[in-house]
Amino acid sequence: MENPEEEIDSSEEIMLIIDDVEIVCNKQLLLDNSDYFTAMLTGNFVEKHSRTVNLQGVVGQAMQDLIRLLTNELSIDECPDIFAVLAACNMFLFEGLKSAIILQLEEKLLPSNCLRIWFECENLQIYPLATKAKSICLRDFREVKQNSTISQLNLSELCTYLGHTNLHCDNELSVFQTAMSWFRNHSDEEQDVVLTLIKLLACIDFKHAAMSEILEIKSCSDLQNFPEILLILDGIIKLRSGDKLVENENNGNHLYNECCQIAQSFMQSKRRYFPKNPYFLMRNSKKFKLADFEVPVYEIICYDPVTQYLKRFADLDLKKLSSLNGFCMLEYKKKIYLFGGEYSMGKGSWNQDVWSLDIIEGTKEQKQSMPAPRRHFESCVCGNYIYVVGGTGAYRVIQDNINWYDLEGDTWSKGAVLPCSGKQIKCCCHNNQLFVFSLSEKCGYLFFHETGLWKKFEISDPNCFIPKVFTPFSIISYNNNLYLKGDKLIQLVLMEDKLNAVKISPLPCYHDGEFVESVASDNIVYTLYKHKGEENDKLCLECLNLETLVIKFLCQSISDPKDTGKIDDFSFDATIKLFMFHHYDLVAHSIEVNDKEAIHAFELARLNQEDQ
Repeated sequence: MENPEEEIDSSEEIMLIIDDVEIVCNKQLLLDNSDYFTAMLTGNFVEKHSRTVNLQGVVGQAMQDLIRLLTNELSIDECPDIFAVLAACNMFLFEGLKSAIILQLEEKLLPSNCLRIWFECENLQIYPLATKAKSICLRDFREVKQNSTISQLNLSELCTYLGHTNLHCDNELSVFQTAMSWFRNHSDEEQDVVLTLIKLLACIDFKHAAMSEILEIKSCSDLQNFPEILLILDGIIKLRSGDKLVENENNGNHLYNECCQIAQSFMQSKRRYFPKNPYFLMRNSKKFKLADFEVPVYEIICYDPVTQYLKRFADLDLKKLSSLNGFCMLEYKKKIYLFGGEYSMGKGSWNQDVWSLDIIEGTKEQKQSMPAPRRHFESCVCGNYIYVVGGTGAYRVIQDNINWYDLEGDTWSKGAVLPCSGKQIKCCCHNNQLFVFSLSEKCGYLFFHETGLWKKFEISDPNCFIPKVFTPFSIISYNNNLYLKGDKLIQLVLMEDKLNAVKISPLPCYHDGEFVESVASDNIVYTLYKHKGEENDKLCLECLNLETLVIKFLCQSISDPKDTGKIDDFSFDATIKLFMFHHYDLVAHSIEVNDKEAIHAFELARLNQEDQ
């Protein structure tokens, strides 16, 4: 009989028993890697003197894999269920192995695996990995919806994903089609099919969806055998058409009133948007020494909408930036691309490098160089491409052409000729296509990437909204409309072969500074101005809501008084840049497009009806 007072030597083996699984392992291995087992096997616990330890609440295979990972008999890539191992690490405090697994999962985050990483890590409360995965899921919906992982979600997880206000989708029909694809694979598993379908409809933004999309949703063959679903959709169509719903109408369905309430609730949908905040590239007037000369320090500064202050975000380690003029910075996914420009203008020293900057991780990567030198050009991201439009090239020649860079393939195109002069042009991404506006020629052009052809839109401006001379302005695409923003806001609509100027709105001026640039995120346009002061230059960041036309004055290069690293020593020279950037923290909280109160009322009414 084993003497309970006899303490086992740490070099000996002990047996872990989990249900019917027995795992023999070295005691010292557990002591070296787990705070939980260190406390159990060295503290005042009965297991200290036992050769067997019974464990509960963990999967036996996961614990076996965990031990094999610690002894290098198994790699993280080979592990059949790494999330079960991660749960075991969480439970038994194997912090070193847990950190190694998290690091590898983070390095391999892709649209093909981000859904599972999001929900598994959220259940285990592993942050920020769960939030990073969630950000990719919401940003890359086009890719995520095409892989099989979405069919592995349960109903609650699917609704959390598809119903998120930050889901970056082309249209609501694509969200509905994804939901129906899941439904066809799971309908046999759902006990209450009608309630399941209502929950899936709650993932759709019916308030802002096109009427054609809603009509196509109603015609879906999967819905035709469910009268309550058709009642809800009929109600939405009536409300969108300006009609009223009459409750207590006797149409033969005892749940008619509840269906009307759901339709009315769905008409209060929140608009989807993918959140971004304005960031600045600025030169710190303090310099650091490099060998025998001084180099300016460049920093990324972000605007915090919560505190409404500027704050330091990251240093930018690019030594030659101080003399670079006319370059561009654009965001794609989680990277910032910096490219183009000329060093010390007029000397013929060009920057044709393309840098991919991860400003969160602090890394940079050089990409395929630009095919030709340019500065002071227009540029935007459409789909997986950066378009470079017009600008000035070598020998100060205006460039009447465009190039585009494949962000996924790291290749540059041969280019295409602009259909207009490269002077006085602006560009933006409109419905995932490059749109170029020529002020001098009073027309717009859509570029068709697949064919390399342009479609021209003559301006129809009977009220003379568009001035002959437009002081610095930007063109913005939002909600199928185009906007010219300068000291006024001009709304443009593409109709057939015309670009119709339909509205002009005066904008109040709260500044007397020099225009730097404008950038947009959803319905918000940020415009940066620089003020020349007697002692110090100051920044003014203006925020315009395109729906309400309300302008807010956001900041004036002032840092939070509680912040030890104040933003008060910067030089606002020609290198200052304003760009939008999505930080994964912006999607940390989940907000659904539709509230669920009406659905709960429907569910309760169904139960009461069944009881009767």
